[in-house]
Amino acid sequence: MKSKRRLRRFFSSAPLPASGASFSIPPDEARHLKTIIRLKEGDSCLVADGTGKEAVARVEVFPPDGSARLVVEKSLAVSDGLHPVLKVFQALPRHDKFEDIIQKAQELGVQELVPLHSERTVVKIEEKKKSSKLARWHKIAAEAAKQSGVLRLTEIKPPVTLEEAERLIPAGGIVLLFHPHKKAVPFRRWLDAYREDQDGGPLHLFLGPEGGFSEKEVSRLEREAQNRGWIFAMVGLGDTILKSDTAFIAAAAALRLVLSSGAQEEKDS
Repeated sequence: MKSKRRLRRFFSSAPLPASGASFSIPPDEARHLKTIIRLKEGDSCLVADGTGKEAVARVEVFPPDGSARLVVEKSLAVSDGLHPVLKVFQALPRHDKFEDIIQKAQELGVQELVPLHSERTVVKIEEKKKSSKLARWHKIAAEAAKQSGVLRLTEIKPPVTLEEAERLIPAGGIVLLFHPHKKAVPFRRWLDAYREDQDGGPLHLFLGPEGGFSEKEVSRLEREAQNRGWIFAMVGLGDTILKSDTAFIAAAAALRLVLSSGAQEEKDS
């Protein structure tokens, strides 16, 4: 018997309609669908809209404008996302490392990724280039989502300063500053304490650039934590100094692995 071909996943920039309704995907996605995957009119595929919704859709037609029009055959279950919710403020690293961080953030189910301009950040993005950068970053996230199977796209925010980042965190929010400092709590110790008293709220992670955060920035975050009532901790990731992108992967992967598996165990019990 001939096996069924695995349905490939694509992303729609607009919310998915109900079963039986038609919708279009943009030329860049349609080009991949038509020329790389070689789908034809009448073939089916999976389409997600980045919010956790997914559907089986059939290709109706490839219009002259380069897009593709599809019809929803079957709406699938909605994913409520991965837990815990991770919101990462990542100081921009050198070269193209932030693009690698975007890929890993999507694979690990990070909900929000906010590029951060800190005192020691070498990379500075000019205002006129922000829109094109964001478009590229969103495309990288979508491509990573296709490979990983994570239905919710990581929301990538425009670059912010530390002061602007602080305003994005609500009063009472949980804030982790990953920083090699004598006052830093070992990650394992913090994790054990959090697992005993977690409330399920989003975790706001701050990760610095090469060279780390300055003492002035560390003091500022500690002060703001008191003023805004954050549940704040400065956390260390071991005895060695990790590069910015390595620290992100270590922290996000550990939180995802330990806390999401713990939540599943509680659900199954």
